[in-house]
Amino acid sequence: MLSKDVRKSIQSSKWENILLEKRGEYTAQLSKNFKDEYRNWNQIIKTVKNDILPQLEIIWQKNLKAAGIYEPYILDDIKFNISTILMLHAYSRYIPMPDFFEKLLSIYASGHIACGWRKGKESGYIQVF
Repeated sequence: MLSKDVRKSIQSSKWENILLEKRGEYTAQLSKNFKDEYRNWNQIIKTVKNDILPQLEIIWQKNLKAAGIYEPYILDDIKFNISTILMLHAYSRYIPMPDFFEKLLSIYASGHIACGWRKGKESGYIQVF
């Protein structure tokens, strides 16, 4: 069962802002330095959302329910984070995936959930459940 702190952290604006900022830094570099390639972003994200995430969502729902921690907001957070990771991977031949997202991927790959940000913006770290 998720603690009150984990629930609050995963839904916090701080966590959401960190994720959006890190993604925005990457897309800003991409749009500045690889304009032609960046034009495909919307088509690729559409493919990710329509073809890949629905298949993964079935697995995630099953595993979250089995662990007794299924909540729609957790699933939404995972979907957003994984779709971002997939997008950055699709563009990694142009700009390497940032360490932040490599760490995020390793958290999910190890069977854990990233559920927030602790400490300061620059010196902080991902909270893991």
